[in-house]
Amino acid sequence: MLGKILSFGSRAIANNPVGGGRANIATADTARIGQTIEDIVPPLGGARTAQDLRNLVATGSGKESLGNAKDDVVKLIEARVGQIVVPSLSPKPMTLSQANEALTQIGLKGRYTNPLDQTAAGVDWRQLYGKVAQEISGALQQASPQAAASFQEAQRAYGGGNAILKRILSKQNIYQPVGDDLMLNTSQFQRVVGDPKTEAVLRQKLGPGWEAFADTVYRGGTPGTRDVLAPGTGRAMDALRQVYGRGQGGAPQVVGSLARTPAANIGSEYIGRQPYSFPPQLQAILDVMLQRGIGGMTEERRP
Repeated sequence: MLGKILSFGSRAIANNPVGGGRANIATADTARIGQTIEDIVPPLGGARTAQDLRNLVATGSGKESLGNAKDDVVKLIEARVGQIVVPSLSPKPMTLSQANEALTQIGLKGRYTNPLDQTAAGVDWRQLYGKVAQEISGALQQASPQAAASFQEAQRAYGGGNAILKRILSKQNIYQPVGDDLMLNTSQFQRVVGDPKTEAVLRQKLGPGWEAFADTVYRGGTPGTRDVLAPGTGRAMDALRQVYGRGQGGAPQVVGSLARTPAANIGSEYIGRQPYSFPPQLQAILDVMLQRGIGGMTEERRP
């Protein structure tokens, strides 16, 4: 049995994400999350690692890309439709850039002005934002339905992208240091996304893109649930430390450590689509060991 464990175990370490533990699984999950974000909000494309995602916020590159992408769309629309009239802003015609800048300023006032101050001034900035946005869309619709659709999509991408940056990627607890690198803590990521207020904002801002985002984050599982992760990063050395750090030894314990080493992440439970599976031969051997309790392995520790 020992020879079989060594043989199948060595192959499992090389070919199975469990061999690298949580770090390998998180790496694959992160790449999928980055791809989904790119599909939903193209200006935030290219991020495939935890460090990439963090840099979108830390360097300001994410917000800059969102702004540049929206500005590009606005300029293209201006070239097509010329000036528009937005009654709530001015009775005189203006460019879409001017109207969009005014809309942005109204949005900032609505976000950062105390509601009591707004009441005292007789201005509801959030209500005004909605009215102006509607008037801009209406003017564009009259000039060119295609231009109106392009502007709406640019607005959605900008709003959805900012929601992802602010409400998710800016949260430091979703990142876990691994040596000089970072990995995504999938459980914390799911907890942040599952916050009721955050989920409500994402549903509104991402529109149809929310379903794809949720499917990736929860691996097709139930929104609001999250992974239960074993301590550490789940690497093979963690398994050895768990065995020998207690000062235990002997042949059964050696066999147990060899079985645990390729399955170092055995204590973690993942929601939705399972991110890994053992080779059938190794699973059969582990099943026998679990039944016999060899090396301290029990049914409770089965993946």
